[in-house]
Amino acid sequence: MASSVNFFFAAFEFLLPFSNKLYGVEGAYATILTMGAIGSIIGALIANKFKSSMNTLFVLIDPHRSRSFHDGIATAQFSNFFRKPSL
Repeated sequence: MASSVNFFFAAFEFLLPFSNKLYGVEGAYATILTMGAIGSIIGALIANKFKSSMNTLFVLIDPHRSRSFHDGIATAQFSNFFRKPSL
């Protein structure tokens, strides 16, 4: 999943300088860059309003799943992460 998102962003960033010709509008490149910057600032301001926790992350990833399902996944992942390696 992450690699497909990374591929999309790489293609987008590669084609972005040619957006004036692709869209046939003068200033499309500047408009897209400006919208991205404004979106990043708004996203940072909104992110400051939420408490950082695993539960918040799970709700943002998939708000329709139950909390107990995500708690079980988080517990399993953390227990594997902090487990001592066997020799």
